[in-house]
Amino acid sequence: MTTLAEIAPNMEVVSYATKFTREDGLKDMADILTSNPQIDAVYSMDDETSIGALQAIKEANRTDIKVITGGGGMQEYFKMMPENTDIWIQSALYSPAMVRDAVDMAVSILKGETVEPVVVLPTTIVDRDNYTEFLDANSPY
Repeated sequence: MTTLAEIAPNMEVVSYATKFTREDGLKDMADILTSNPQIDAVYSMDDETSIGALQAIKEANRTDIKVITGGGGMQEYFKMMPENTDIWIQSALYSPAMVRDAVDMAVSILKGETVEPVVVLPTTIVDRDNYTEFLDANSPY
């Protein structure tokens, strides 16, 4: 498995923990923007958090950030993709079956069974080039 350090050894990565809410994404990203004068990209683990982070970026009039990623497949986030031309917005979709697989793996470990050390599950990336394929008026999310 290739690591980020191998791909981009000179890249500085700063991690922050936040709750998966729009409000926390906004509040925490505002703090992050204040303490970091240059940010190239933001990786968020949730589309809801990304919406808040995107709002903070816009309110701060920051133009250095060129990419923000989320995860989950939120319809509102998809609809924001084409209107944001100055920042590349994308979302990584994941199957709810991943949760089941993780629980099954945890149960196996608790039973003392051997499990694969790394399981890579493919995801689908949604961005302004393909978001219309994933719009679903019946989606609860």
